[in-house]
Amino acid sequence: MLSRSRWLSFAGGASAAFVFVHVFPELSEGSRTVKQADPFYVVSEQHVYVVALAGFTLFYGLEQYVKDSSRYLGDSQNSRTNAGTFWVQLGPFAFYSCLIGYLLFNRHQPGLDSLVFFALAMGLHFMETDYGLRETHSKLYDHVGRWILAIATASGAIIGFLVKFNDAVIAILFAFLAGSVVLNVTREGLPGEHKIRFRAFVVGGTIYTVLLLLSGL
Repeated sequence: MLSRSRWLSFAGGASAAFVFVHVFPELSEGSRTVKQADPFYVVSEQHVYVVALAGFTLFYGLEQYVKDSSRYLGDSQNSRTNAGTFWVQLGPFAFYSCLIGYLLFNRHQPGLDSLVFFALAMGLHFMETDYGLRETHSKLYDHVGRWILAIATASGAIIGFLVKFNDAVIAILFAFLAGSVVLNVTREGLPGEHKIRFRAFVVGGTIYTVLLLLSGL
């Protein structure tokens, strides 16, 4: 039976493969979609990457805030401050989960294959973020956080099924998600000093890359 560290490394490899083989090419395609949708020619292809950078920066800033709060509190942590840090981090992750749920039914590439691979990659990615949030917030996350994120994901999926935006808006939403995913995959998905399972990471990345290439996505 595979240990949790091996599963996390395997999931990290698959998530990294999804980012490089699927997310980056789709981000490039989305940038062209946004440019073509602009009747005034003031939007360039680079603006979509700026949105991706905003997503990356938001979650990097969030990570630093949590780390700084932990260092500041040290052993004198009180429950109210812990709860405050928890809610500050959970809010953006709830939006992140809702966005993933929405894009489940509104991707730039339609079709069953795209749906299956997106859902699988995000499921593995949720496994990583779940582990990271549980390590940081333990009981608060177990009692409240995981349920809020599950509801946020389901709500996003329902909204995505009922509400459709045009391709340019979808491309912008996907760009924000892409930047966020890149940071979170780097933070949670890459084997760290406490969970080094490089072979599992490579196996996960290789298998998922082969599947993506065979599917033509």
